[in-house]
Amino acid sequence: QIINNKNFKISKYHTKINNFSQIKFFDDNNFYQSKGKVISALNLAFLTYNHKYKLRTHNYEFWPDGIFAKILTNKNKIAGRYFIKKILVKLNKRKVFDNIYILGNLNTNTKDWINKNLERDYIFKKLPYGETKTILTSIRNIKIKKKSLVILTLPTPKQEIIGNEILKKSVDALIICIGGSLNILSGSEKPVPQILHKLYLEWLWRLRFDTKRRFLRLGETFTI
Repeated sequence: QIINNKNFKISKYHTKINNFSQIKFFDDNNFYQSKGKVISALNLAFLTYNHKYKLRTHNYEFWPDGIFAKILTNKNKIAGRYFIKKILVKLNKRKVFDNIYILGNLNTNTKDWINKNLERDYIFKKLPYGETKTILTSIRNIKIKKKSLVILTLPTPKQEIIGNEILKKSVDALIICIGGSLNILSGSEKPVPQILHKLYLEWLWRLRFDTKRRFLRLGETFTI
């Protein structure tokens, strides 16, 4: 990984991949005009589960996250915690979305952090642990109003599947799949040391938390 990153140059092969897959990267300068799409991280997990579950059934845009984004697009990695922090700053500067929803799981520390750093009212709905079918059942009674921003804090691919389902009914919503990044921002999870971040080894550091699930997912993604 270290050697390849230092010597990597984009090739005609990678250019063709970009053209064929029509990957669009999210431009936060156009954040205020964004709607009717899902924003997710482009990484090994997404590439794998997109292949398995066909996640890109709606308009998807990405931020580059991890070694696979670097290989496929030659873009530098943006950790999810930095990405969502920029979004929160923009939400505080200008009111565009009439409603903000956070769906998933937030512990007390993370809720307190959001209340201090997000200068807007928001609606939090806790989603259950378990199979995707169980989560899909739980969101049927959640009515997403028009001109809404929805932040999902679930693992991939559950958050993308839920995001797709929400967009079927709320076609003008903006869905951001952020995983556990809010927990890192709040200090509930210790952030990765900078040296590991620069070496694209954040995935290794995060195995310290929720180890069994992440280890199984890592094995599955590499196998697929």
